[in-house]
Formats: sequence, structure tokens, C-alpha cells
Amino acid sequence: MDAGWQIVRGAVVIYLVAIFACPWPASAEAAEQGKADVVLRSGKIYTADPLRSIKQAIAFTGNTIVAVGTDADVEKLMGPNTKVVDLGGKLVLRGCSTPLSTRSSAPSTAPNAASKE
Repeated sequence: MDAGWQIVRGAVVIYLVAIFACPWPASAEAAEQGKADVVLRSGKIYTADPLRSIKQAIAFTGNTIVAVGTDADVEKLMGPNTKVVDLGGKLVLRGCSTPLSTRSSAPSTAPNAASKE
């Protein structure tokens, strides 16, 4: 596997960690305490702001980003129940959310794999 694909694979892994780690059931309690549910730190957080800045850490409460900045910036949001992920310098990209579907609206003519005849 070449270095380019390793970078893409690493970015996808980090993206999936960020997506699946966010909806914690204790997010209401964490918000009341002013603490994040999840902190990703020691990485490269691509912000997609007008300056295209790269930050070091990001903190989430539920599905909401509550802080982006340096490790020190988000450290104050870490509590005893915060899941902390050390990115080890890996890149985090924002996900795309769109209501458009890539599925075809045409009916499928493929046989149903689940049916047993």
C-alpha cells in the first residue's frame, strides 16, 4: 500500500471514530458540567474556514462541536467521563451531510439475496 492510500485510510478511520464516538448518552450530563463527551487531540484538524486553518484538537458534546483549537484549549473541557482519542498527528476532515441520495430510483431487477426459493 503506498503512502497516499495510507493517509486516506488513516483519515477515514479518524472520521469514523469522530462520527461514532459523538452520540454518547451522557451528553446532557456532560453539557451541564461543561465537559465534552469526546476530545480528539494531537492531530491535524482541517477546519475549512476561509483561512483554511489547521488546528490541533477538537471537542464534541453529543453531535455538537464545542471547541476547536490547541490541545490546551480543549483540555479544560475534559472530564472523568470524556473519551479522549490521541490522533498521533493524523488528519481529521469534516464530513459531508447532504439530503441527496446516490441511490437510483429505478426498481432493481437483481434477485433478492435474502429470499430463499
